[in-house]
Amino acid sequence: MSNDGYTFPEGMYYGKSKPSSSDGVTSYYIKKFDTPDPHIVHVWATHNNTEEEMVDDSVFSSTSSIPIESYVEMNLSVNDSDARGYFTTVGSSTRVNEVGLVAGWYNTEEDDYEALTLFSHFTRSTLNLDEGDSLEIIYRLYAR
Repeated sequence: MSNDGYTFPEGMYYGKSKPSSSDGVTSYYIKKFDTPDPHIVHVWATHNNTEEEMVDDSVFSSTSSIPIESYVEMNLSVNDSDARGYFTTVGSSTRVNEVGLVAGWYNTEEDDYEALTLFSHFTRSTLNLDEGDSLEIIYRLYAR
């Protein structure tokens, strides 16, 4: 929310929601992914879920029969300053219990995303984010 004096980092928050009241407060409910940008990852498929060996471009000329998994990897962090607006307004500590991945189109004239659709949704028990705390998320999107 734009009413607590916090400076929003350029190009990080979208999904502007302006209430019908005249208080001029703008809320944002979308945060872009962290660096690195979403990228495709290729790894050798193993039965050991704790081990991943990255595959380089030489695999495309290989005759190996070992299967490869490919996915898009996206990193997201949510910290106490990301979700602070509402909680600052009600005088409470920042809490998070849901995160969703949305898809949509960027509108350059509005400098915002539109036609948003919830793509995936994750609910967890409530996590209190004290000052300096963060929730680190790695999305791995597989296709069939």
